[in-house]
Amino acid sequence: MKEKSFGNTEFKEGYTKALEGLLQSYRSGDERDFLIRAPFDKKSMGRYKKEFREFIKDGIHASFDIGFFMAWSDLLQYRLDTEKDG
Repeated sequence: MKEKSFGNTEFKEGYTKALEGLLQSYRSGDERDFLIRAPFDKKSMGRYKKEFREFIKDGIHASFDIGFFMAWSDLLQYRLDTEKDG
């Protein structure tokens, strides 16, 4: 992932930092962490994704921040796409 070209250095740094943080959070298992304590049912994931996309689209944030929240949005989209219906 770090070798992939994103076109914008700040965006890439934000995106990769988010992924690194997500991985570290998952590995730590810290119960206080959003990744561990947040509900990840389809409805909640859709709501989080929408909020992250609105943040990205509002046009006032730095490229780093946009990359960071795009990584979260992409992760949620992946989970929604691969979530099995119960």
